[in-house]
Amino acid sequence: MINLGGINYKLCLIDTCVISEILKNKKEIGSKIVPKFINERIMFCYTIQTIAELRKAPDIYNEFFSYMSIMPSFLLKNYNQLTEDEINSYVNKKSVDPILFHIAMMKPESYYKEYQNMFERKELKHYFDSEKIDAPDTLKALLDWRGGFPPEKENYSTKEIEHWVELVSLKQILITHPEYYKRNITNLEAMNYTNFKSWNMIAYIVFYKFYFRHRNPKVNDVNDILIVSALPYLDIIITEKDMCEQLRQIKAKHDIINHVELYTIKSFIK
Repeated sequence: MINLGGINYKLCLIDTCVISEILKNKKEIGSKIVPKFINERIMFCYTIQTIAELRKAPDIYNEFFSYMSIMPSFLLKNYNQLTEDEINSYVNKKSVDPILFHIAMMKPESYYKEYQNMFERKELKHYFDSEKIDAPDTLKALLDWRGGFPPEKENYSTKEIEHWVELVSLKQILITHPEYYKRNITNLEAMNYTNFKSWNMIAYIVFYKFYFRHRNPKVNDVNDILIVSALPYLDIIITEKDMCEQLRQIKAKHDIINHVELYTIKSFIK
């Protein structure tokens, strides 16, 4: 939740497929979602992974920035930025802010064009291209975590899942922030794995996506996994059916997103 001008607003993560459906079916879906969100003081939030996906469909991508003019929106920090904030949050005793920047409503067309142009700059295009090239290796690295962790009994217990999330999260801190890890490895409070909610969330999704269902992974799964890294800091998510079900299971068994409201696109077109 965010406070603007003394008013609290809920933050809602909009999945890429949902944005696509809203823009393709503005009369049937967009006309129902947007008024509801404005009336109930809910703001749309997007990730850099969503921007990357939308760039593949120019018509939708162009319309996406125009649509921002009628819906207050935020771009979220990615998982690397959130990890930095989570470390700094513990050191400096500050709360984690998942917002990278705010995109205001009712501005001239040039305002939104400027944002669109920003994502076409050389540095960001290089980032998008690198993420695409690295996606198979990223997926392989995420799936490598699955090895050597069989359940003690027939099915994984909640305690076993949480221990796995702890191992994955702390391993990631060791890889990305080795000096911080070395300084704090004996400090149980500083190295409490629940301090690193962004990687906790990624680890939970990997587990529930692939451990229970043993589904065949796809390169596109990387975006689905990384897109939820900010979810513990948000209030709502609208996503596709399978992801919503995985999040529902996580919410039922673990504490990380017990405050988050879960919806699919069908929740708004009944």
